[in-house]
Amino acid sequence: LEACVEAYGLREEVNSRLTAFRSGDRSKESVPSIGDLLPLISVCGKPAECWKALSQPVLEETFDRNVLWVCRDHPHFAKSENNQLNQGADLARLEATFKSSRVSKRLLMFHAHFLRCVGGRHSAPDVFFGRPPRHVRRDFKEAVRSILSVDGWQGFFAACGRPCPGPAALTDILKRATKNSLRKGYHRAGMDFSRVQASGVSHILK
Repeated sequence: LEACVEAYGLREEVNSRLTAFRSGDRSKESVPSIGDLLPLISVCGKPAECWKALSQPVLEETFDRNVLWVCRDHPHFAKSENNQLNQGADLARLEATFKSSRVSKRLLMFHAHFLRCVGGRHSAPDVFFGRPPRHVRRDFKEAVRSILSVDGWQGFFAACGRPCPGPAALTDILKRATKNSLRKGYHRAGMDFSRVQASGVSHILK
């Protein structure tokens, strides 16, 4: 990816997209896939610093997009009466949401570690013709094992380099994400979430 950016002079385009996302241009029309955006950070010039700046908006947008999949398993979370703020911690919702979005969270943790790993190491891979040194491969394997073992919010936020909110604050974050998802059209009021997997999101929301 770095070679393509250099060969085709794409650095400005990469930085433009990342800057737009940070500034609030995060709709699915502008950024269809968060998973496609994150690799761009690795070739922006300063990946570790860029991740620190983008981690909060990336987490916020990911939480908004995860609502659809969480509500597929727990449709009652979409009801307005279950999204009143300042009602304290909902430990059952916290646990259920984490389990329903585990794959997404693992991908974020992986990218966060990768970006920290490649930060400041642009020249090292060239010495080994693109193959990372043995100690880097060893450390990366260990990091992946650690990521796969994360089973709660504290471990997730730590892996992403972010402080973990308390249970009450995190509950409200999930409720706001549900409201955001509805506002952005990621799901609809009264939606039959049981159809999500079978029919595909775009068809359901027509």
